[in-house]
Amino acid sequence: MTAATAPAGTATCTGTTTPTQTAWLKAADGWDAKNGKMLASDGKLALVQRSDNAHVDVEGNAFMSFRFQGGIPTTAKVTEATLHVEHHEEDGFSSTALDWQVGGGSLTSPTTLGSTRATVLATTREATVEWDVSQWITDGARANDLKLVVRNTDSYGKKAKVDSVYLIVRYAP
Repeated sequence: MTAATAPAGTATCTGTTTPTQTAWLKAADGWDAKNGKMLASDGKLALVQRSDNAHVDVEGNAFMSFRFQGGIPTTAKVTEATLHVEHHEEDGFSSTALDWQVGGGSLTSPTTLGSTRATVLATTREATVEWDVSQWITDGARANDLKLVVRNTDSYGKKAKVDSVYLIVRYAP
């Protein structure tokens, strides 16, 4: 058997590509800064692990942080990381009072790598909002340590209501 020769003016590809993998990571625990309790030990973790119209309340002038299931190889190259937050806010909630932060470290005092002003949704308009955090989550170690902070700065005490949170990570091992 003889090797084939590519015709003049064409290119051949002899390398291999590494397929990407996708991980869908549910919330593994959370911290409610208002009551000083972990969601799992307070019996509230299940409220944010599925879309079921049962939610946790993020009180005014407080925050709630979430960590996610790990399992991404620490040396993997993350090609895309997207947070998905299903939420809505009470009527009268200020349009500038909901901030999301992404970072790492402890649930009670996470470091911030990036942030965004979240879209405030009326009580009747619950929706899942996607936030691309790929610029900050670039490898498996950061994906495994990722924390999401939902910060409510509403000065009238209106609540943000979080129904579900999850992280989708695409990576090359």
